[in-house]
Amino acid sequence: MKKNITFVTKAGIAALALSLAACRGKMPFIPEAKKTGTNSTYAYLLDTTDLKKPELDLENAGGALKKVLDKGVLTVVTSPDLPPYEWVDEEGKVRGTEMMLAKYIADCLEVDLEVSQTAFTGTFAALDAGEADCAFAGYGWTKDREATYELTSGFSGEGNDAVMYCTVVAAAEKADQYTAIENLSDARAAVQEGTLQDMFCGEQKNVFGEVIRTGTLDEAIQGLESGDYDVVVLDGTTAENYGKKSDGKIVLTGIRLDISSYEDKAGTVGLCTKGETSLLEVLNACIKTAAENGYYSSWYEQEKNRAVWKTEFPEPTEETEGTEGSEEGEGSQETENSGDTEG
Repeated sequence: MKKNITFVTKAGIAALALSLAACRGKMPFIPEAKKTGTNSTYAYLLDTTDLKKPELDLENAGGALKKVLDKGVLTVVTSPDLPPYEWVDEEGKVRGTEMMLAKYIADCLEVDLEVSQTAFTGTFAALDAGEADCAFAGYGWTKDREATYELTSGFSGEGNDAVMYCTVVAAAEKADQYTAIENLSDARAAVQEGTLQDMFCGEQKNVFGEVIRTGTLDEAIQGLESGDYDVVVLDGTTAENYGKKSDGKIVLTGIRLDISSYEDKAGTVGLCTKGETSLLEVLNACIKTAAENGYYSSWYEQEKNRAVWKTEFPEPTEETEGTEGSEEGEGSQETENSGDTEG
């Protein structure tokens, strides 16, 4: 007597299971696609589908890197007030060359990206508290920072040979008053707290008549336009772009301030917590691949051309007037571990 034997494929079994589950009023569990790449929370930043990615050895991942892989999310903290590195568009979306780099790194790890926004000095606090895996906020490489955090390799959209310098901008109506460094002795200068320029202002006490530290660069530029400050101290590249985008309201003075002693290497760097060498190796591998293939320089050109260089601000309301920190209270945080490439 012959037996009829029926061969059922895996696809057939899956279809049968789906049919039975539907008959019972229940749908089978279907795993969600990974929230990475074009399915990422920050997919609008960058499509890395056709970009070359480094070969990463994640088999023995430990520390922060293992946590990132386990939770499927890379959390990056930034201070989005330094275009084109990081900025916020008119829809409230964070953008910038370093945010594109962060998205690239997350995609290389096949994880989602989460971006936390705070004031510049708050980026260090977020790392210290374990609230972020790494940080990108236009940081410069300094010896003090290297002693406190793990720093990535340096990278620059303008090439590693780009000249980094610090300068002073003024409102157009006051520009002729500040044509040389000697003219600054009576000037009320604003500087973003925690930056390399802040370090310079803190040590070179006789250069400016008065120094006011602001939490963001936007606050400094707004104060310049309202007449609260005579000049703003910032890095040359950012100053040049503000000058181009301000319709003549902000003018470069041509003054160059020497901050070479505060910046040990050119370019910007990323930060992660001290001792997290596995994560650092991944960050450096991704940075190297992005640089060698010309990705980062192309992102820089793209963002430089479309970034919102905020030079117009709404009039303060009764609720917001008088909320700015006092001169004595501003800038009280130590800056030896702070700084960015603004110069």
